Amino acid sequence: MSKTLGNVIDPIDTINEFGTDALRFTLALGTAGQDLNLSTERLTTNTAFTIKLWNAGKFVLQVLPNWDNVSGWQNIEA
Repeated sequence: MSKTLGNVIDPIDTINEFGTDALRFTLALGTAGQDLNLSTERLTTNTAFTIKLWNAGKFVLQVLPNWDNVSGWQNIEA
């Protein structure tokens, strides 16, 4: 990204459009010291993947035996 070229991606707009988790996941996949081609296609794909991870986590917590503390999980979703 370069301000001179005008191809800067605003992180606030990106978070509003794709979500914080998708942006974090996309940036975490990058190799340290290497350039990362950040694109809307990559963010869209990672958004779908993070939603799957979130749903899998919710499912696991719901099927655990003796899981009565659902209110704690609902606070995380808020």
